[in-house]
Amino acid sequence: DEKIGEKHKDAGLLYAGDTVTFRPQVFDAFENQTALPEGAMKIVHALPNGNESELPFQVQVRGGTTTYDVRHDATAAGEHQVRITLFDKQISGSPVRFNVLPDKPEPPFCKLNLPEEDLIVNTECIAVVKTYDKFGNECRSGGLAPQVRDSSSAEQKTSAEHSPPECSGIVPSESGSNGAAAAARAHARAARR
Repeated sequence: DEKIGEKHKDAGLLYAGDTVTFRPQVFDAFENQTALPEGAMKIVHALPNGNESELPFQVQVRGGTTTYDVRHDATAAGEHQVRITLFDKQISGSPVRFNVLPDKPEPPFCKLNLPEEDLIVNTECIAVVKTYDKFGNECRSGGLAPQVRDSSSAEQKTSAEHSPPECSGIVPSESGSNGAAAAARAHARAARR
């Protein structure tokens, strides 16, 4: 799929937002492709959170051959399972299992956790940034380069005397979560009150 190749370096991986396509093949007793009676096939998708839903499929007839196409946009990160049954019996190759990784972090959905103690001017502090993709999946690795914005007035931002805060580095958080600990040096005049 071109979309996967453009969006992600490793096209062999599935990321939240990618489309998963299945095409179950149905044969008669003589190994000829055949059409099914309505309601004979059921496709159930088990999500990583344990919820299940039936997936719709599209029936197409081309040149006398009937195909059954299932397209699903995977938005939940984690282990997925799709069970395909004919007359309430699983077909060969079912269930199909696949793992979906979180998409890239989306800044509007990310959360900054500041230390509980007051921040003091010109002292280093640790702040944990939890990153989430646009589907709400917690990102476990990677991420965007940190940027710190100075919320002071435009006059202070442009003044050479008052440079905006800088981010001195990113290291994995000690808790093992997706957070990144950002050691930030505050170069503002007043401490947060």
